Amino acid sequence: MTEINKEFGFYGTVKHKFNDPEHVEVIIYTAIRRIQQIAPELTILDITMMLNGRTGRHLADELLDIPGEITPALVLIQIAMWNKLSIKKWIMHYNDFALVLPAIDKRMLYVSAIKNEMKKKAIHKLMIEEIGCDENSAWPDPETWVNAENVPTKELEMMWQYIQQKLQTKGKK
Repeated sequence: MTEINKEFGFYGTVKHKFNDPEHVEVIIYTAIRRIQQIAPELTILDITMMLNGRTGRHLADELLDIPGEITPALVLIQIAMWNKLSIKKWIMHYNDFALVLPAIDKRMLYVSAIKNEMKKKAIHKLMIEEIGCDENSAWPDPETWVNAENVPTKELEMMWQYIQQKLQTKGKK
């Protein structure tokens, strides 16, 4: 078995959070056992190597990056709640497969986000004003504008940013 890197990776990150070596040991061995349950195709050596490096550090960061006081018991509960999808993400990250995942369709992302916000009447009204929708225009309503294939992604992105600014301004009032 590869020795656990106690200065870097998963162990090193957890060690910086908790000073008690017993807590850190329990957390690291629980993490190894949980990953082994979720991904039985990985050997202990594979898991240890993954946790020793950059991927392990990021995995620990995600585990420790929650609001409120983080206790070892809370970390152990979160490890118990790890699922196949979350662990597979880190295995892919470790194997550099994340670099070849399909690109996100930004246009669809903006369209979905804008449509979701348009369900709120204030945003719908804002979009009517910004796009200049009326019966005689090319865009009689915001839905037609958002669904139109010829609306450039850049324009959708700008509208999304504008909506976000308006929402933040509205929330501050």
